[in-house]
Amino acid sequence: MCQAFAGRLSANATVVLERLGFSALHIMVLILSIAASGSALLLCCLIYSRSQYGFTVRYPQDTRVRLGSSVVLRCYSVKPLPVEDLKVEWRRIDTKALVHLYQDGESRAEEQHQDYHDRAHFFTDQIQHGNFSLRLDNLRAEDDGAYTCTVYSKQRSVLSTQITMKGNFVHLTVKVSSAPLVVPPGSSVVLPCYSVKPLPVEDLKVEWRRTDSETLVHLYQDGESRAEEQQQDYHDRAHFFTDQIQHGNFSLRLDNLRAEDKGAYTCKVYSEQSYVFSAKNKVEPGLLDSFLRLHLSLVFCPNMIMFFAFVFWGVSDGECFCKQTQHFSFCKILH
Repeated sequence: MCQAFAGRLSANATVVLERLGFSALHIMVLILSIAASGSALLLCCLIYSRSQYGFTVRYPQDTRVRLGSSVVLRCYSVKPLPVEDLKVEWRRIDTKALVHLYQDGESRAEEQHQDYHDRAHFFTDQIQHGNFSLRLDNLRAEDDGAYTCTVYSKQRSVLSTQITMKGNFVHLTVKVSSAPLVVPPGSSVVLPCYSVKPLPVEDLKVEWRRTDSETLVHLYQDGESRAEEQQQDYHDRAHFFTDQIQHGNFSLRLDNLRAEDKGAYTCKVYSEQSYVFSAKNKVEPGLLDSFLRLHLSLVFCPNMIMFFAFVFWGVSDGECFCKQTQHFSFCKILH
């Protein structure tokens, strides 16, 4: 109490100080702080207990294959799927014709539309790595159209990719709706290289090299692949579709992708010792979608939780209450 006297005048005021104690806001701050620390620790464990990176493969915008040759229609899963109860369907969107079916651990050729018998092939040994690509041989003008790859796991659709081929009586242009391609480490990928016109097999030379280091990835010369010329890191990993070279298909299949495989790759084709054309592809390390979401969650969730914790902390510790006995008023001040 404060009392003041001035002659016959006097006044007094009473102020009561109260302790707030351990309020509900304090409890909320404590819970949020523990949640923020726990979520950060959990997300770090999820990210670093598994492989974090995949590969982003950037292809030329369009791929052009001559009629009578072959082309690889790409379909990849960013994570391996269990082979058990796995079903993969390739269909024409316009006619619903079944181009290829993989079910019960094998390709079911008897289910194919007859126009695709002996022309549509899977890379069966790569299915366990999430590679469901289709190689379509002996291209025809009738193959013009849209194709879809649908993957089912345990009778549930888990992946769908659409590819369109448009062309005329000379060649077809292949466009993929989902590019660039993201694939996990340890899987395989096809780097395309096609000639728009047939080249004589005699005196044909095809070089695949790393653009950054000029490392020889694969060499085809004198009618055969020259494995002894390869850089040793690519032994048994870089393969040609040798039976398709006569049709102008010089694509390379690179197996067991590693972190060291990042970089730009160039395919150079020589005929009769003269340079004919080249094609470029790029393999870049990048986060897989699932790990990207985890990284974003690691940044976003703990910080948002701590933000609310600081807000509640400021509210709880910034409150002061005063009671003025003369005016019987209640005052709440927020700092």
